[in-house]
Amino acid sequence: MLGDSIQSVDNMNHVKNISPKKTILLVGLGGLGTGFLQTLNRKQHYHFMIYEFDIIDASNYPRQWLYEHSHIGQKKNNVVADYIVREFEHASVQLNDEFIMGTHDKSAENADLIVDASDHPPLKFYLNALCVQLNKPFICGGAIMFEGFVHTFIPEQSACLACVFGPNREGLEMLHCQDSGVWAPQAVLTGMLMGEQANYYWQHPHDVPAWLSIKTSPMRLHQTQFKPQKNCVVCAK
Repeated sequence: MLGDSIQSVDNMNHVKNISPKKTILLVGLGGLGTGFLQTLNRKQHYHFMIYEFDIIDASNYPRQWLYEHSHIGQKKNNVVADYIVREFEHASVQLNDEFIMGTHDKSAENADLIVDASDHPPLKFYLNALCVQLNKPFICGGAIMFEGFVHTFIPEQSACLACVFGPNREGLEMLHCQDSGVWAPQAVLTGMLMGEQANYYWQHPHDVPAWLSIKTSPMRLHQTQFKPQKNCVVCAK
């Protein structure tokens, strides 16, 4: 097993012709976060800064694909770090089991991409505002019942999360599945779309759909390109 704080595998001295290291700040390792890792390109060179303080329990492993019954009682971040080091060709992992909101802005400053895979709407808007302030790309997702969404903010190019939901955060309940529930595969499928968005962003940074919505009953995927709102309270100049 790997250590609790920083875990890494780095064979860059022996590897040629791969792209420069990309630093990803990933918040949340539930269905969204593990789905994100499932489709993220594993041949890239990554440094992951992961924020997750949850412990795996019996409710997790039937609906969060990476966890198994034998993982019950273990920290999610330790199990995921083992997976990353095992499955990604060139990756290093820094684990944080604290709540990121308001305490670890320095981590965001060092990130090339910030990904919110939490089920905490205030945290999504906090990270959105932080990305606007730091001029960082931001991917976040949410799932409820049979629906999910993926939002991608590219500075100076696409709308931020506050542009989409407005100053009163209308439709905020769409981001939170705790009360309304979610079909087990929906969160993972939405997370997988988040991973594909990251892959697409690395290759086409100026042509990324701002909003993807996915419905699984019936299956349907729709994309929308939102432009920044001139009156947005977060990103308007």
